[in-house]
Amino acid sequence: MDLLQPNIKRLEERRNIKGLVKALDFKWHRVRVEAVEALYRLRDECSLEVWANALGNDSDEVQRCAITALSEMGDARALELLMETLRKGRNGVDAGRAIGMMGDRRAIEPLVEELSNEVQYVRWGAAIALEKLGWYPEERNKTSANYWIALDRWDECVHLGEIAVEPLIERFKEKRHIGDIDGQIAIALALGRIGDPRAVEPLVSCLKDLEHHMGSCRISERGRYEELRQQLRNALAMINYDEGSMRSLLLLLKSPVPSLRGDAIHILGKVKWDPHNWNNENVEYSFLYWLYQSNFSEISAIGRPSIELLIDVLNRTKPAYLERDEYNRVAIIIQTLHALLDEHDAWRHCDRLQTSALERIVSELSGPTMKDRRTIASFLIGLYNNGIGPVGDRLRSVALASRGRIIEPHIDHFDVNGSCAHHEDSGIGLDFPL
Repeated sequence: MDLLQPNIKRLEERRNIKGLVKALDFKWHRVRVEAVEALYRLRDECSLEVWANALGNDSDEVQRCAITALSEMGDARALELLMETLRKGRNGVDAGRAIGMMGDRRAIEPLVEELSNEVQYVRWGAAIALEKLGWYPEERNKTSANYWIALDRWDECVHLGEIAVEPLIERFKEKRHIGDIDGQIAIALALGRIGDPRAVEPLVSCLKDLEHHMGSCRISERGRYEELRQQLRNALAMINYDEGSMRSLLLLLKSPVPSLRGDAIHILGKVKWDPHNWNNENVEYSFLYWLYQSNFSEISAIGRPSIELLIDVLNRTKPAYLERDEYNRVAIIIQTLHALLDEHDAWRHCDRLQTSALERIVSELSGPTMKDRRTIASFLIGLYNNGIGPVGDRLRSVALASRGRIIEPHIDHFDVNGSCAHHEDSGIGLDFPL
């Protein structure tokens, strides 16, 4: 035992207020708590200065006990001390409850001012105090929005409509910063119900960041992030989009992250956006919308603009990316592109095919599916016949090495009798121009 440790029980028995106040600074937390509890039992003999001193203690328990004592004193100076404590934020909620319990309506005006404080604990404390004091926001303004947000009264926020949008967005960003998933979900859904397009940018931004969080979080947390993703999608599906906010959503279709493209497709399928109503400005988005759903008949229906877009896909997509992305199979892209080139007599567009894209196309000659090999071979022959063909010795050697799989029977297609009669690609490469 520390020989210098104050004897709290004896100090209380002797009603030694000064000794108990001094004990509030003792190094052991337990002693400080016992000292403030003794002071509270002797509160009728304690001056306001005693509790003002306790409010400066670094122990939350000591501060909370002082807050309770001050609320029971009920004078103007006690109210001022509690307001100062609320503004510091650390025990703002406890201070707010105490102010409300005092019932002094002189506190209403300064409390209303604190509803816009940058510190959330201050806003919470102020709102709780105002509620206990019987205050109700009669005007439809930002102050009333901050009041309802602080109390988590989302129906009231929705009832305010567009007035609540900016305060809700501010609080949504705050919830993101501190990682409050429940708060993000609640505010996102409130914004969705209001339907104001200003909510799109912050909600989409949150959706983009989820991929990073889910990649670094513990497995046990993934379910919560998945729930947040689903509710963000639900909120974004309720928005009344204007041109600018729609573009923010459409840009997700250009994301290299498959899950974000999936989010965009899900949301676009529920809002008033028609992928068939395309023009020069949004034809690329219509194209991507159908591409990531493997709907190549719709891509063909777009017509000539799809030719350059399909070539762009082949040029910018690395082989490893194509292999793991189910939407971008080379053979079906080539099949669609080939048909469009023939239909629109547009083979010269293929001059834009980069060497890396041609190499990828040629490598598909070794693919396991006969239909895909035939598709690729036919396309390469079309390139050659139109004066474009594979270029360079490397591409030529790759194509020659694969030629046998087009001309000759393949063991992977033998039936039980050893026959290769179930396909007829044995002659497709006879005029292969290499």
